[in-house]
Amino acid sequence: MTEQEFLASKKLSDYKPFFPIHIEKNDFIVKTADSEDELIKTFKLRYGIYGEFYKDKPPLPLDIDEYDAKADHIIVKKKSTGEVIGTYRILCSDFTKDFYTAREFNLKNLLDLEGKLVEMGRATVSSEQRSGVVITLLWRGIADYILGIKADYLFGCATLWTQDPKEAALAYHLFKTKELLFNVDVEPLPQNILNGTKEAYEKLKGEGYDLNEVERSLPPLFKSYMKAGAKFSGIPANDKKLQSIDFLSILKITDLSPALSKKYLS
Repeated sequence: MTEQEFLASKKLSDYKPFFPIHIEKNDFIVKTADSEDELIKTFKLRYGIYGEFYKDKPPLPLDIDEYDAKADHIIVKKKSTGEVIGTYRILCSDFTKDFYTAREFNLKNLLDLEGKLVEMGRATVSSEQRSGVVITLLWRGIADYILGIKADYLFGCATLWTQDPKEAALAYHLFKTKELLFNVDVEPLPQNILNGTKEAYEKLKGEGYDLNEVERSLPPLFKSYMKAGAKFSGIPANDKKLQSIDFLSILKITDLSPALSKKYLS
């Protein structure tokens, strides 16, 4: 099977972006992917991060699922080499009602909110390019996108690369203590509840632990979302495919931190 045939099998052979953006800065272009070549480079980049967690390997080293044809793919691309070095997948409620996170969470209460929803996922930056520049460019692209479509909420999974219930319980306790739990109930589907999480949380009440250390140990994506003004769902979900634990992160655009609002939305 060729890469083009693999794309066709996932309904991506005639793919066009739903809401195009295009920004150029020095040797970089931030844009929505709009060609087979850009999609293949994007899915290869993603596979470098997510491929090792697959139980069942795909026929080619491309990270593709059924949501990609319904999404916009914001990429950072180097002009000099054509290399795709960063990406975010965007699913917008203007163009689909089928969200990746609905595989793990009951989104009914979230979808009942008034306003336009944007799901962010599959955040990936090339291991050779993990600098503040690439992250800043990705957020610049996301800002242009959400301004252009007038989004009201951003949401997506923040992942702990573990299946240890205690790690999930520590993170939950941190969010609860810091009043970082979203005020709308979004719970995991019954089949995605991580066994032992509630018990681990109850056990923590009788143990000593350092919340500052818990926060320091969180993956960078959590810290970025917290800095932006996002909040989190309560009980996390068990991502059986990637063998990880997912909290749903939700950001109301009007709650975006003043510093980031000034930097990206003004």
